[in-house]
Parts: sequence; structure tokens; C-alpha cells
Amino acid sequence: MRAKKTYTVESYNSYDAPDERRPILRGVFDSYEEALMFSKKMVEDFIRQQIETGKNAEDAAQAFRYGAEVPMILGKGENDEHFQPYEYADKIAIEIIKGMA
Repeated sequence: MRAKKTYTVESYNSYDAPDERRPILRGVFDSYEEALMFSKKMVEDFIRQQIETGKNAEDAAQAFRYGAEVPMILGKGENDEHFQPYEYADKIAIEIIKGMA
């Protein structure tokens, strides 16, 4: 019997130097979609918090690059999209700002 594929979300602090980064387990999921939703929510929550402190979209996305827990999805299958948390931060920051207008 074939084992069920699982997806793991780990994060690292983007503030840490690459050689000092230590992954932190954030969750194990039965599907890529669940892992993706969880990862996107991590990014969205950080960006929303930055915007609520008065940052604009560009500054909020920049703050994510240099001081956030960055999610990574492990266990990707060949048909799963590749999640880019920094690109998503740029995109969602603009969408959150537009939604507040």
C-alpha cells in the first residue's frame, strides 16, 4: 500500500543571515492546497499587521523581506504550483491596501 503524501510547512526568519537560519515546523497537511492556504495566511497576516501600523504596500512587502517568518512548502508534487512567498507578499500588500480604500 502506498503511503499518503503529506506536505510540511516550515518557516525561517528572513532577518537571520542564511547560514544562521533554522527552519521551524509550522504544520503538516494532507494536501498541497491546505499547505498553500496556510502559507498564504502567514504572509497575509504579517502584511496586514504592517499596513495596520501605517505602512504602505511597498513598505509592508519590504518589511516581510527583512523581518518575517517566511513559509516554505516541502513535499511538493510535480503538478503543484511553486509558492513564492516574497512575490505573494508584493501582490497581497497591494490587494489589502486596495481593499481598505
